[in-house]
Amino acid sequence: DRYEAKPCPGCGLGLHEGNVEVDHLVRPLGQAPRGASVVPYIDGDDISRRYAQISPSKELRLDFKGFSFKAASSYAAPKLLIRQAGVGLLVVIDRTGARVPQSVYWYRLTPEALKEGYMPEFLLGTLLSRAIAYYTFKRFSEVDPARAHAKVTHERLKGFPVPKVDFSDRRQRKLHDDVVSSVTKLLGGEAAVGGSEDMQIDIALRELWGLDAEDGLHIVLELAELPEGQVIRDLFPHGMPRQVLASSSAMTSKGLAVAVPR
Repeated sequence: DRYEAKPCPGCGLGLHEGNVEVDHLVRPLGQAPRGASVVPYIDGDDISRRYAQISPSKELRLDFKGFSFKAASSYAAPKLLIRQAGVGLLVVIDRTGARVPQSVYWYRLTPEALKEGYMPEFLLGTLLSRAIAYYTFKRFSEVDPARAHAKVTHERLKGFPVPKVDFSDRRQRKLHDDVVSSVTKLLGGEAAVGGSEDMQIDIALRELWGLDAEDGLHIVLELAELPEGQVIRDLFPHGMPRQVLASSSAMTSKGLAVAVPR
């Protein structure tokens, strides 16, 4: 919050707080000087909850000398933005073509995937599903929001089990489209996070993965055993379903371990 005075070794000019002009590469939206070249900008602070309908709240200056930027085509919409740091997985869809910092990863469906029929909403629903939350916690053992956690990396992300859809199979195509429809409603505010559409996404994805209702119950029971934090509140904003709590109580009373590492 303060600067030490510095004399120039060449001309002797003294630099001090009173004669140093400060400007910012990133500013809140609409606060750049008139005539400045700016583009919308999204950073990790904007990615904080499931199924957020995100819009840039900041802008990036492109006219500063000495800074080089990637081409605008690199950030073309739509793209998925994944926050590098945080417990669990935080993902949003950006439809604005906003620039992002290095701490936010962007992913787009390949032309081949788009030609097959995949939609960005399907990938978003997959990554925000309870099954993927379970996979993330089990695979990387980072479940406590009070403890430090490692960054999400591209190496980790490429191993995530996104279900492969056979679009020539009417049932699989319908499951894909059901996920897309539910995600669209959640993003548009037509459905509530934690509501029936949110749960239907998990059910459809489990079928594509080849998991049954018992597998689904196991996943939710294990999530119920985790320390409460933002991830669990986002997955179950209204608390754990009654049938899950009843199953957990029954299993515990029988002396069975609810959280069994696999």
